[in-house]
Amino acid sequence: MDEMIQDIIMRMAYQHWFEGGKTTADVRLIMSLPAKGEAVNAPNWGKYLKYLEFLKEKEVQAANAAKVEAIKWRLTYKGWYLEGKTDKQVREKLGLPTTRDAPEFDAWGKYLDYLKYIEEYSQKFV
Repeated sequence: MDEMIQDIIMRMAYQHWFEGGKTTADVRLIMSLPAKGEAVNAPNWGKYLKYLEFLKEKEVQAANAAKVEAIKWRLTYKGWYLEGKTDKQVREKLGLPTTRDAPEFDAWGKYLDYLKYIEEYSQKFV
């Protein structure tokens, strides 16, 4: 039971360090490990290895979240295409000016993705 509580506390620390932007070098310093190389005999070495596993989990989660976001946008684009949204309507939905290029807007990339998507999607029917 005590070991399980320790693991929970360490995961909370890992999360805190991750959200705080700590680098692996920072974490090694926090754990009193040498800056470079393996420190297999150090008491915190196992905790450091678990932190590295935690970072890998976070990378996978971020990659999966990005994939899900991309899929959601593609489904949105498909819906707009199938609904027959005009270029002006799509630009309005994205909060873009309706008549000119607008690379200074955050949604401009989404609009370009939309144009690319409808080009790819419409090729299926040619």
